[in-house]
Amino acid sequence: MAQDSPRYRLMTNLSSILQTYFIDISVNEICNSIGKVKPDSYDKGIPEPLFKKYFLNHNSNYGTDVVSSIHEYANNYWMKQKNSSNDFNGVFNILRNATKDLLHWDEYGENLACKYEEYLKWNDISSFVGEDIFTTSFLANKSIEDNYSIESFAWKPHLISDSKEVNEIIHRDLFEQHFHMYGSSLCFAINWIAAMNDSHQVNKKKKELNAFSENLTENIIKAAAIRLFLFDHLFDVKLNTTEADLIKIIQAQNIQEINALFLKFANTINVARDLDNILKYDGFTFDYTLTRPITDNDTQRYYNVPLIGERKLLYRAFQKIYSCDKTFEPYKTYFYIYLVAKNKARQFFVQDNKTKGFSRFQDYDKRKAHFIKDGSKYWNIFCFISAQTTACNQAMKGLEMRIVPKLESQQQAQEIKEINTSINNHAFALDQDNLISQNKQKLGYILHFIKEKDKDFKKIGVYCKNESLRDKLDKQASAIARLIATNSMYIQGGVIPQRKINQKDSIYPIIGIDAANSEFGCRPEVFATVFRRLKYVHHSNRTDYLYSRKNYQLGRTFHVAEDYYDIVDGLRAIDECIFYLNFGEGDRLGHCVALGIEPQRYYKTRNYTIILPKQILLDNAVWLLFKMDEYSIPDSNGLKKRLRDVFHFYFPQIYKGYSGTIEDYYSAWKLRGDDPRSSTPKDSYIKPYLLNKIDSELDLFRENEDISNLYRAYHSCDQRINGEELVEFQLKDSDVWVIRDLQQFMRKEISRKKISIETNPTSNIIITDVERYSKHPILQFYNYGLSDDANPEQINVSINTDDQGVFATSLEKEFTLMACALEKKRNDIDGKPTYSPKDIYKWLDDIRQSAGRSTFFKE
Repeated sequence: MAQDSPRYRLMTNLSSILQTYFIDISVNEICNSIGKVKPDSYDKGIPEPLFKKYFLNHNSNYGTDVVSSIHEYANNYWMKQKNSSNDFNGVFNILRNATKDLLHWDEYGENLACKYEEYLKWNDISSFVGEDIFTTSFLANKSIEDNYSIESFAWKPHLISDSKEVNEIIHRDLFEQHFHMYGSSLCFAINWIAAMNDSHQVNKKKKELNAFSENLTENIIKAAAIRLFLFDHLFDVKLNTTEADLIKIIQAQNIQEINALFLKFANTINVARDLDNILKYDGFTFDYTLTRPITDNDTQRYYNVPLIGERKLLYRAFQKIYSCDKTFEPYKTYFYIYLVAKNKARQFFVQDNKTKGFSRFQDYDKRKAHFIKDGSKYWNIFCFISAQTTACNQAMKGLEMRIVPKLESQQQAQEIKEINTSINNHAFALDQDNLISQNKQKLGYILHFIKEKDKDFKKIGVYCKNESLRDKLDKQASAIARLIATNSMYIQGGVIPQRKINQKDSIYPIIGIDAANSEFGCRPEVFATVFRRLKYVHHSNRTDYLYSRKNYQLGRTFHVAEDYYDIVDGLRAIDECIFYLNFGEGDRLGHCVALGIEPQRYYKTRNYTIILPKQILLDNAVWLLFKMDEYSIPDSNGLKKRLRDVFHFYFPQIYKGYSGTIEDYYSAWKLRGDDPRSSTPKDSYIKPYLLNKIDSELDLFRENEDISNLYRAYHSCDQRINGEELVEFQLKDSDVWVIRDLQQFMRKEISRKKISIETNPTSNIIITDVERYSKHPILQFYNYGLSDDANPEQINVSINTDDQGVFATSLEKEFTLMACALEKKRNDIDGKPTYSPKDIYKWLDDIRQSAGRSTFFKE
């Protein structure tokens, strides 16, 4: 199996062993062993029957005899430390052995990196337990073996590789175009620290936590008690925590008992938060383990300092373990419980690739700030971290940050002001110069409207599909239009009052709009009027004569074809976005997975059978039929006749009492970009964006009674109810070649229209049907220089992260993963490398530069 496949992770012995010992094993199982057997027994390994039980939870296709062999191999290889003066066996050696040949640290103690040839492996093992558990283990071992003291702990959240060629590319100007701000903070790291410092937030969320994983609330509170105890004894803080009190909490069986026993620890945590040597942000203790002194080197990397306390704690514990410090021997099992409990909690915040689909991502997206109260200091740091760690850890030239728009212009301006204040907070920056301003990096916001499923279409009095959402979008669009029209300083090109010019704080403006979230039940047509409306809104103000006015227009992008019933449905959504929203040069599309994914593999894995609502099937069939004619795609095995049969079979079922030809139906489909609530010509005269003006033939369709009746019928309650029924449709093997040809023609058209595509490799692998980095659709969009049969018309593309906190990635990491995966890709025939490294690096740098050309930042 190819190493860049996400499934490769669960198929490697090391990954499976790590998951068994550091995630799947029951915390209660370890806790209950304390006092009954030797307290360090579990950290030396678990009995074979238990290993089998937990291993088979995530590798059910293994035979029990094979699992027994893996258990023995783990004991004899991964849990042994050889060639060391401090030999011992145990689970902590798995971490030490896993990283010994992967990572290295320079002599100045500034740069921790992964070997380039092992970067995919590093991604595999670190993506589900986090990087810090490995990096601190590696550095602790290094400090012992090389007698070298590690002083600097503010390294990057995500390591880069040691490839000079790749690093030369990613250390030039980078542009991040697809970045959801709140989902891109260090979601787990900040939430974990908040939970460790305030157990009340954990108890408030116990229903959701325990629904996700049994006893998760109890595990987190036990971890908080262990963390305080370890901090006290590792750093000799003299908080007077006792092992006897800790054992009582660890062995408590229910949340009421745990909370009662934890009360003493909670009070001690409050004492620890007020210690004199704790680093405070403007009087606020972010984490009681974040103690002074902090090295000058780390202070200069202020954006990573919030991570230091936890890293030092892990590092010191590993150092004690690897040096066989006998004073720490009784505490090893507690540390093991802490790591397992922490990793179980991490699964709540960081999404893996076990289950595909956007709906699963939505669950993670809702949890991104689970322990962080909106408006709190933790929330402010959450915003600060999102922007500062992303911009300052990388050679970021432009960072486009997505947030949800407000319903009123004043609310919108106030939110932008508050986020900017958090990003620019001098206390969070430890009074260092704001590197974003110093490096002249551009930051701006993209307001992304939220797609919502049509939930009230059966209610009496509802006029059209997604009516309530359309009303909400109108209010949000009006708020944005007002900010533009009044030359607000929070809109790119707006006027900044004189009193603001000399302030140190930067103003990051709104630079574009987008629409995101699940695509099911919310087609691009819903957003057509607001996107057309906001395409041309002129800045105007009574004080224009005082300022040099800049009529910058908002950039426009749209999440599309990431989530779909099948590839044809995704392709139709792309076409609808371009046609209804009048997309063209300078506009961008997000994801577009359906445009580049391999149809043969996609439909084969579904046995060439799809299940979808009648209305969607009808629309897809009619649309595909006419697209075959438009692009002169040859008929394959009678596909056109079968598509017409779909129309004649389902049309009378859905549109009862209506008549019309298939040509009329397709013409009515073209009108769906109009605002269905516009009932009079006067409306569209005053507000021309209410009608789609992209093609003059649409006026003829509006005047045709049969076509206009079908358009109105599409929005009727009866039709919607009839069209919701799910049906099964069987494709033939030959149909996929038509779909493949359609993809190629649509890619050419997008290229000719000069529309760009924002790709998100890791996000697509985790959520969608993309199976590996080396087969990502980006290679269909842009492959110039990689192969002899490169597309004659290339699409302008960019590589991005999406929700980097949820997917545990960074922009540098995405570039490196793509490069490494392409270098490891082999031809199926002769097993030789598919691409040359030189061509890969040139291709990667081309993409880096293309992002700069399609950015929404001006000047």
